[in-house]
Amino acid sequence: MLKPRLAETRVFFAVSVVFVGLSMAGCGPIQTFDGPRLPNDQVAILTPNSLSAQIGFEVLSVDGRPFKTQDSDLALMPGECVIALELTPNPVHTIDKSPLEAARDEYFDRVGARRVTIVFGAEAGHRYFLQGSMLTAQPTVQVIDRATGRPVPTRIVSR
Repeated sequence: MLKPRLAETRVFFAVSVVFVGLSMAGCGPIQTFDGPRLPNDQVAILTPNSLSAQIGFEVLSVDGRPFKTQDSDLALMPGECVIALELTPNPVHTIDKSPLEAARDEYFDRVGARRVTIVFGAEAGHRYFLQGSMLTAQPTVQVIDRATGRPVPTRIVSR
């Protein structure tokens, strides 16, 4: 009776390995352009919401192509990228809020989400993330190069 159980376990394990392998085959950044999938060294990768973001970012469109994502990395064609964003409160809340966090939450309660469109130059093989602030009358957004930790030139073209 022990042997059939062992056989069932092996079959279950084999099916699980195949399932996990197939489900991970599609993992990777969402392609924001038409055409064949390109390797990561030929595109720029943008992470909308990094752990260090002070506010939340929802990508609404890339180069005029509609998207709706907060959590997925995006594969961008190198060159000038036009990205429409909705800025929202950072979804991570702490129990013990600093005065700055309390002021930010009070401000968001009054003004809600804000939409902006940014333009920046993406380079192939580079990874970027977004940072910004909504504590002033005009929101700020910066694109940060992950390798250097430095902002890349970013323009806000509409608020």
